[in-house]
Amino acid sequence: GFRAWRDIEGAQEIVEGVLPAVVTAQKGLNVPRIASLKGIMAAKKKPVDIRTLDSLGLPAEDLAPRVAVEQITLPPSRPPGKILKGEVSEVVPQLIKLLHEEAKII
Repeated sequence: GFRAWRDIEGAQEIVEGVLPAVVTAQKGLNVPRIASLKGIMAAKKKPVDIRTLDSLGLPAEDLAPRVAVEQITLPPSRPPGKILKGEVSEVVPQLIKLLHEEAKII
């Protein structure tokens, strides 16, 4: 499973779920820090520990994908938006009419 914290109205909400799951994050999730030159040079000297499935004690079938992409399609194309020009008092009735008759929103 997974656990995530999200900020809502001055508080934090803890969200838990089971895997597989789709999780999204906002752009301002964190502010990455810039590594120091000393840290970069030290990282170059450290050995890279390569682990295999056997060293972790995991069978290959446990890491196989559990989902398959059957098809990828683009959304249908939409007509371009309309720009209403004029004074607010003239444009508002036009906008209401378009929202009612074409967009079926109101």
